[in-house]
Amino acid sequence: MSDSTTQFSDRRWLKEQGFSALAEMSRLLDDNPNIGRDALIRSLEHRDIFEGYTEILNALTQKAGLYPYLPAGSKLNTSDLVNYEYHTAEGLDDIFLHSAQARVYRALMDGVSVILSAPTSFGKSLLIDAIVASGKFDCFVVIVPTIA
Repeated sequence: MSDSTTQFSDRRWLKEQGFSALAEMSRLLDDNPNIGRDALIRSLEHRDIFEGYTEILNALTQKAGLYPYLPAGSKLNTSDLVNYEYHTAEGLDDIFLHSAQARVYRALMDGVSVILSAPTSFGKSLLIDAIVASGKFDCFVVIVPTIA
């Protein structure tokens, strides 16, 4: 657990800080996106605390590229809906890709050859599912190591 984001797991601190916690998340996303994303993910576990700030929390979620974390039925403006749709996968209902997945998916859908080396839990298997579900390709080559 990162010392700089531990407080964002503290329900009591989040409730006391409210808007200030959201402002700090925004600053972190600008200054160090990885730390900001970590803080945001920790805070999303306590989404109910930010009831009056739903639009801000949704905006931060989009800013971090965490589209799968937007609640179902989120009220989004036209620009946000375009971004949201960009992060969907053809043929997979209710599946949304995070920003890094979406970039790889769109490149593959555009016919670009991709070599992807990504950490565990990146969502590589979901990308394969999305490409297969698209129905765009007849042949797939996936190379995986036999020993990690």
